[in-house]
Amino acid sequence: MVERNGFELAVPISKLPDEQRLTLARKLGKPFPLCSAYSGVCTVYRDRGEVSALEQAANELRVLADEHGFGLWREMGTYWRAWCLVKKGSVEEGLNQVQRIMAARRAEVCVANY
Repeated sequence: MVERNGFELAVPISKLPDEQRLTLARKLGKPFPLCSAYSGVCTVYRDRGEVSALEQAANELRVLADEHGFGLWREMGTYWRAWCLVKKGSVEEGLNQVQRIMAARRAEVCVANY
């Protein structure tokens, strides 16, 4: 439940549209829901072709995730940043970042399964 003006709202934050979820998550100041909201809004910006807005949200996601040790969210922000690089013409740099993310993920899975 979300509280506003002393009243609980019946709509969980996860059910709100992505941009409203980001606004509310910023107000609440909770890092995990805020990372989730950034990730959702990145998808919206990608679908709209708003590369600059996507890049800004991806960078904010990466910084927030780093501050709180959220490795998967950091990787998601790095992925979105790499996507922006490709869209802006830096294809090799963007693809290299995606490959590094994938290699790190494979390494973590291997260690976890060992």
